[in-house]
Amino acid sequence: MFLLLCGCGEDSRGSEELSDRSIDQPLTVGEIAVDNCNSQGYRICIEENGDLVPFIVLTSNYNGYCLLLREGLLDDIVFYNVPGEYGSYYCGSNVDSFLNEDYYFRLSEKMQRLIVTTEVEITTKNAIDTHADDVETIMRNIFLLSANEVNASLSRVALKEGEPLSYFENNERRIAAFRNLETGPWMLRTPALRDGNTIVGVADNGMVGIGGINTIAGYSDSAVRPAFCIPIETPIMQSDHAENIFVLKN
Repeated sequence: MFLLLCGCGEDSRGSEELSDRSIDQPLTVGEIAVDNCNSQGYRICIEENGDLVPFIVLTSNYNGYCLLLREGLLDDIVFYNVPGEYGSYYCGSNVDSFLNEDYYFRLSEKMQRLIVTTEVEITTKNAIDTHADDVETIMRNIFLLSANEVNASLSRVALKEGEPLSYFENNERRIAAFRNLETGPWMLRTPALRDGNTIVGVADNGMVGIGGINTIAGYSDSAVRPAFCIPIETPIMQSDHAENIFVLKN
């Protein structure tokens, strides 16, 4: 499965640069980050419930660490939160709890040890009340990306959560699929500053839109796409499956 998801868009020059290195010289995850090589096609496969799942290394400088994003969507049906006065507030939401209390433990123990507890910017409750753009910082192992990080451009949406990531240069780059290769919508951690129960997400065509906390752009059961950080010097090695696929070094 991951060969179908990962083997696309590789820059041959980037591939040659990696293949020319000495076999005894270790590669690091930071070297295959989008901001460090032009290939955009490199992936690192992470063990998740015993299966190898592809992740994109979005940047080597997310608060000084490598930011990894699951390439595909989780098959789990996870609601963003229970409707309420601050249903769109990310901290402590249903999806926030799911990522850190359930999904985190699906990863291998080796990956759990590597994951860095990361500073993540989120919109404050005050901003949800007042339509301001106040942000606060929380510490998380696993988290959702923000509207700003996927290069969204929307009115009445807080766009100060994190910095835009160059990978998401167009709608196509935001499209993600389930295990069965069907594309689907996925949630972001950014609230739409409306009624306290509206958030931002990505539709199945890659466009960014807003909807209720359990629907995105008219879709119910919007999917989850986990992100997390690991040290940039983490050693990796080429997989036996494809030239542009890497795994953690033993």
